[in-house]
Amino acid sequence: MLGVAAAERAGSLVVPRWLSALGSASYSIYLFQFVFIGITWQAFLVSGQADRLPASALFLLLAGASLVGGVVVARTVERPLQGLLRRHGWTIRLAVLRKPTPSVRSA
Repeated sequence: MLGVAAAERAGSLVVPRWLSALGSASYSIYLFQFVFIGITWQAFLVSGQADRLPASALFLLLAGASLVGGVVVARTVERPLQGLLRRHGWTIRLAVLRKPTPSVRSA
């Protein structure tokens, strides 16, 4: 993994945009995967399509719904909130919000 990261930083490895977008949205995907899987599953049940599709197709559709939903949440909620917090002087580190403290110079 370290070698891949070093190659990407050196410019010898180009990461596709779609993969970079998934990486940027990974936390939202992680948090909301079950929400979007549940909503999609319920839609399949209500429409009667859950019994008609093979399990492999259902899996791919549910996984796709969780990925798309997570990316949408990341772009419409997470990014704007991060920008808002930064504009107001808040920093985001290790999931902890900290108001900047004035620096003290020693004389």
